[in-house]
Amino acid sequence: MIDKCQKLRIGKYVNVSSEGRAIIFEVDRDRLAERTKLDGCYVLKSNVPTGEASAKTILDRYKAS
Repeated sequence: MIDKCQKLRIGKYVNVSSEGRAIIFEVDRDRLAERTKLDGCYVLKSNVPTGEASAKTILDRYKAS
């Protein structure tokens, strides 16, 4: 079961244990909430010299392509 959690990349947020025949999943909600703050964020790297184009211009051109 731990291998499956690692494959799904949820091991950082879900603790898996067993008691007898029961499998127990516990979600670390604080850690998950902290991580989800970055959902939808990304960084663009450009070779355009500083001052030649604004960040908004670069973003607009990226979205247009």
